Amino acid sequence: MHGPHQGAQKSTSTGTFLDAAITSCSKVSSVVSIMFLAKKNWLSGYQMEGDLA
Repeated sequence: MHGPHQGAQKSTSTGTFLDAAITSCSKVSSVVSIMFLAKKNWLSGYQMEGDLA
């Protein structure tokens, strides 16, 4: 019983580290995607205005 407990403790610490890494990565990617979408929308809107003019 000592073995599995030790293994579970190890996997838990690894899982916590992975969760923290995934959370920080997803925060960065969400910010980048928001900036990308905003830039894309601005560029497409600018091109539309140019075509209409």
